[in-house]
Order: sequence, then C-alpha cells, then structure tokens
Amino acid sequence: MSNVKQYAEYFARPFPRAEGFSAYRFPGVFVHIPLFFIFLYLGLYLNWGTPELRPFMILYLILGLYVGRDIAIYAHYMPLLILALVALVIFAPSLVKGVLMPLKASLGSSFFVFAALVDITTLAVFVWYVRRWIKKGEV
Repeated sequence: MSNVKQYAEYFARPFPRAEGFSAYRFPGVFVHIPLFFIFLYLGLYLNWGTPELRPFMILYLILGLYVGRDIAIYAHYMPLLILALVALVIFAPSLVKGVLMPLKASLGSSFFVFAALVDITTLAVFVWYVRRWIKKGEV
C-alpha cells in the first residue's frame, strides 16, 4: 500500500463509527470532544494575539480531532486515561493561565518566538506520531 493511501486512511475519519465492538464506542465522544476543546484552547491562547501565528490554529484543530480520536480509542483499553482526562479538563484552563499567563507577561513581545517554537515543535511531534502510527499498521 502506498504511503499516500496510508495517510489518507489515517485522516479519513476524525469520528470513527461507534457500532458493534468498536473501541471508539466507549468512552468515544466523552474523551474526544473535551480533548478537542483543550487543544483548541491552547492554540487560541498561543496564537490568537499574533496575526502571523493564526494559521497555526489549523494545526490545533487537526490535533484535537485526530489525537483526540486516538486517545479515545486508547482509553477504551486503559480506563485510567478517562480519569486522567477528567483531571485534565478540570485543571487545563487554570494550568494554561497559571503557566502561560506569567510567561506571556514576562516575555512580552518575544512571546511570539516562544509560541512559534511551541507550534513548530507540536507540528514535528504530530508528524512523527502519524508516521509511527502508519508504520505500525494501525490505520
């Protein structure tokens, strides 16, 4: 199977079917949607204030959809991930505000460089993750 076809299969369904014995059936959307909003919140906080970085919002939307889907599938097999997600949903906004707000205030105008480095690193890790996922044949 060609690489393009494997990538197309990975990105074909951001919301897999929840029928039969699908691993997405439980917890599925219960995990997927909160992770989507956490990634969106992080992307908005890092990039919204700088017009040059706003295109990176697409990265965080894609991360929320596909990494959220994959973690929802993993959570089916490891229920402790559900508890970790609940804790993350509860504490994520305060963590972002508690860590990134003081950092943004102290860095001032150079927060742009920090946000760009975080975006590029996040993109590189996501590309590595997708390549590893495809090489394992989990698509």
